[in-house]
Amino acid sequence: MAQPLERLEPTGPAVDHHRWASGCPRSRERARTAVHGWRPGTGFPYDEVLDHYRAVGRNQADVTICRSAEAGAAASGWPLAQWLPMTLDAGIGGYDSYLGSALFEDLPGVEPAGSERTCAVTDTLVVALLADLCRTEIRHWETAGDSPARGARVRAVVHALQAAAGFAPASRVLPEGISGSALPDLAATGRRAAAEVLVACPSSVRFAVDLSLLPTTTVHDEIMFVRTIQAFECVYRQVAGRLRAASGAAGRGEVGDAMAALQDATARLDATKALYRVVTTISKDAFAVIRGATDGRSAIQSRAYAEVEQLAAGPAAPLRDHTNTGICSAAEDLGRAWVSMKRTHWGIALKVIGRVRGTGGTEGADYLEQKAVQPLFPQTGRTAGAGCPV
Repeated sequence: MAQPLERLEPTGPAVDHHRWASGCPRSRERARTAVHGWRPGTGFPYDEVLDHYRAVGRNQADVTICRSAEAGAAASGWPLAQWLPMTLDAGIGGYDSYLGSALFEDLPGVEPAGSERTCAVTDTLVVALLADLCRTEIRHWETAGDSPARGARVRAVVHALQAAAGFAPASRVLPEGISGSALPDLAATGRRAAAEVLVACPSSVRFAVDLSLLPTTTVHDEIMFVRTIQAFECVYRQVAGRLRAASGAAGRGEVGDAMAALQDATARLDATKALYRVVTTISKDAFAVIRGATDGRSAIQSRAYAEVEQLAAGPAAPLRDHTNTGICSAAEDLGRAWVSMKRTHWGIALKVIGRVRGTGGTEGADYLEQKAVQPLFPQTGRTAGAGCPV
């Protein structure tokens, strides 16, 4: 049985974290009526709004429904203040609002400066995101009918959940009991493990997971797309945190702690292969629709990704002046894992989108190919005779 994390009390009402829109054309009117009847200090009608947005896709939803709640939301705190802007960003939103980054960064227990508790909450969030995706894909496989593509998706997602301890090692809620080589057995144990994970998660984490899923389209594959990049963004945040910890430890002469932090970051990146296997199950046709609906929301805008590269190789990179062979070796391993991850990303992009313009205005796979060969640490002290990373 999954071990429960210390409970974190949500500041808003808990909702069924896995309700899905029926597609009823009256969803807009139900949402409008519910929001117009809402008053600050009372429970916000999340269910009705989510039903409408998921029925038509965020880009086609009626943004005037939530506009009337803006004034009251600002004073309501987490999660409404962080979530409502997601419902109003059609045509103007970026990567952060697409993912719901504010919901995750302001989760109860998450501190800007980072701590062991913050690390545990963030990793628990990653596992919960995958557990939710696991249940979604198994349900879709069962209701939409078996097919090689759907079966491959279920297998990849369940295996990613099973591998979560690799890229989210600090989570205190991990899946257990996943087994089976035959797809029905794997799906059954995966469904059970996912349910146990979500029950054991803090209610605030379940709430954030549910609210953060606002696809821009009604294409089923976008659910997987959103969940995987949400998980990747959390992993990048954790890698950046490990780099900060390594830099601080190295500055204090704590070589062992610095090496341990770098090794932790490396292990997380190496384990993301399981996440990338999920991404490879997206179809070209589905992704073409998703790309068209998410123009301007490119992963190039990822703050956590940029922070990793800035901490490692920026002009004021804290590890620059260190020549300790242990730290340099650990940094080289991290650099290898980072480049390997980028090359995997490039390979998937080349397969799925080819050499066409990217959503961030870049040249798509060509841009990723150029980035994939750039080292995280341009050189190390042992090979360059300078400080460790420069």
